[in-house]
Amino acid sequence: MATDANTSQLNDFVFPSWINKIIILGLACGGLFGGYAATVGFFATHPKVINVGHMPEQPIPFSHALHAGKLKLDCRYCHNTVEKAAHAAIPPSATCGNCHGGKDRVKPGATLAAVHLKSEKLAPLRESLETDTPVNWLRVHELPGFVYFNHSAHVTRGVSCVECHGRIDKMEVVYQAKELSMKWCLDCHRNPDEAIRPFDQVTNLGWNPDKEELKTIYMEELEKAFEKLAPQVSVDANPVPSERKSERRLFFYPDGEDRPEFTASKWRDTKTHQDNFAKLIFGDPKLADENSDNEISLQEAVAFLDTKSDYTRKDLGQLLRATHKINPNQSCSTCHR
Repeated sequence: MATDANTSQLNDFVFPSWINKIIILGLACGGLFGGYAATVGFFATHPKVINVGHMPEQPIPFSHALHAGKLKLDCRYCHNTVEKAAHAAIPPSATCGNCHGGKDRVKPGATLAAVHLKSEKLAPLRESLETDTPVNWLRVHELPGFVYFNHSAHVTRGVSCVECHGRIDKMEVVYQAKELSMKWCLDCHRNPDEAIRPFDQVTNLGWNPDKEELKTIYMEELEKAFEKLAPQVSVDANPVPSERKSERRLFFYPDGEDRPEFTASKWRDTKTHQDNFAKLIFGDPKLADENSDNEISLQEAVAFLDTKSDYTRKDLGQLLRATHKINPNQSCSTCHR
């Protein structure tokens, strides 16, 4: 009977009502803590937090602000594979030795600069030159192993070093200035015009023309585009071929006329390129075609475009992209191979 009484007492036990409040409070605290942990985890692992500002200490305190900024050394002097290969090579010690090697480290008859030969900061370089072993430079910009990036594909298409690396020429110590995330890369591939500049300005990191300079550069690049795309066409009937006047004229297909399907024919491809260029730059090419002959001369093009007063980097990039058929790929296989 005692056992039955105890069992009855246990079955009749009821938790006090204040326990419910503790349970609700505990669940709320758990939810808040979980949300806090998730938020911290998200921002702590975001590319802007993980990568931007990464600044490893190098074995030699090389100053890009001095070499690329003050001394105006071209990026390609040290990174000499950047236009030819996927990777921008880290310069060998011999490149540094051209200035810092000293006369006692050269072959007979050769001459090199003797800059800071006794600097303690350059001791690892002198050791490298004497032992023929590389300097252990630390990588600053490092993409995941499953990402493929080709430097030459960018710099030979008018994309400057500054677009991905920032103003390296102002950095005493190089750090990662851009996030280099997949979204960041795709944003540029989808809207590349403002990142494209004249090819001869790719390594000019401080290039920042004003409106007047932009218009001048635009017209210069327009003339180059006609030289590249538009064939010479005779504009008179002089019986002596060598004395006939000619000018470059850009062809376009009129509205309503179907373009022929693409073939391997150079003539067909050239005309298709001209048509694409004309419609991208002039919008409606007929507005620039004063003679209504489905061809636009450079003079007609300049007269039509000269009415525009404010040219932007985007306008210039669009012109360069149309001229050189720069169409950034957006497929997954472009970067993930």
